[in-house]
Amino acid sequence: MSDDHAESLDGVNTVSNNIYNDIAQRMATSTYRFVLKGYGLRAGYQIPVPALKTVAGVTAIPDEVQWSSGNVIVGNLGGIPVYRCSWELHYFVIAPPKAQQLSPPNVADGISADDELPDEIQVPYSPKDLQSVPAIVAPPKPPGFFVGGGGGQQ
Repeated sequence: MSDDHAESLDGVNTVSNNIYNDIAQRMATSTYRFVLKGYGLRAGYQIPVPALKTVAGVTAIPDEVQWSSGNVIVGNLGGIPVYRCSWELHYFVIAPPKAQQLSPPNVADGISADDELPDEIQVPYSPKDLQSVPAIVAPPKPPGFFVGGGGGQQ
């Protein structure tokens, strides 16, 4: 048995006799994707869908998926409509983020609220139901009138 064979019995030989360095290659650049997903409920006014302008100092570019349910009335509060809106907005950036992204202390601060609110709220209306039938109301009974079965007076 040779000495070379004796050394290989200790395990896999990972020591290389060559003195070169490998070159790491990347075939494409990294893609940084971000998704802004959420929903809102609001009484009286429709909900503006938010948008990303920058991500950690890099301009956000809208990706293929940009979805929103739109404002849908889900209830009312004393005649004032309650709106619900949900969204899922996909973005990507063409460069790595440059800074740490801190979320605002209140998520609503990220929504543009500088629009002037109207003085009045337009309450939604619906068309008249053409299949409705007016209720028949019996005239009131005179006092002392008794309706019921039984024998009469004796």
